[in-house]
Amino acid sequence: MELQCNMWRWWEAVMDSAGEANRAERIQLTVNVLWQLWKARNKMVFQMENVDAKAIVDKVQLEWLEYIAANETDHQTHASPEMEIVKAQGIIGRRRSDAATEESLAIRAALEMAQLARWTKIEVQSDCKNIVSSINLGNVQDCKLQTILEDNEALKNSFDSCLFSFALRTVNVCSHALAQFAVRSVRNFEWIDSFPIWLSQLASKDTG
Repeated sequence: MELQCNMWRWWEAVMDSAGEANRAERIQLTVNVLWQLWKARNKMVFQMENVDAKAIVDKVQLEWLEYIAANETDHQTHASPEMEIVKAQGIIGRRRSDAATEESLAIRAALEMAQLARWTKIEVQSDCKNIVSSINLGNVQDCKLQTILEDNEALKNSFDSCLFSFALRTVNVCSHALAQFAVRSVRNFEWIDSFPIWLSQLASKDTG
């Protein structure tokens, strides 16, 4: 709080944090914040376009999470980033429902995305075996899921072909990583044609 009105003293305090944990990451993140502020300032001066402060912070955080995820993946795999993805989407939420409900909602969102993309033949893979069985057999024991699964059934009928299959998480790492990224994100995101390197690498690994 005491450094709010003095940019130079604040920066010195950041640089002097050598003995603290995650010093390098803190400085790198700070530099990214300053860079985004500078670009927002230029938009205001030269284009008369005002950028919301929260939007700047959200952009910084999203880029930072992508950077961390890319570094983590780079240490785990060196697979070539071949094009295995055509579209990816993450929807943030603050729900605290049970796993089956969350999985059913995620499947509904995926079907809606596929419908908007005008895909006609799709396969939905999930690592929640109970939900896949409930969809395929039409046997729903939980009344809380009934409405969501009815929505999924209606969406399913809008495709020429729509299959639901169970996939172990070990062979569906890409989807799991994308879900974890969405959990840490501060806003919804969507990628088309161009994807973070870590996501492309995981997709290549999943497909062998």
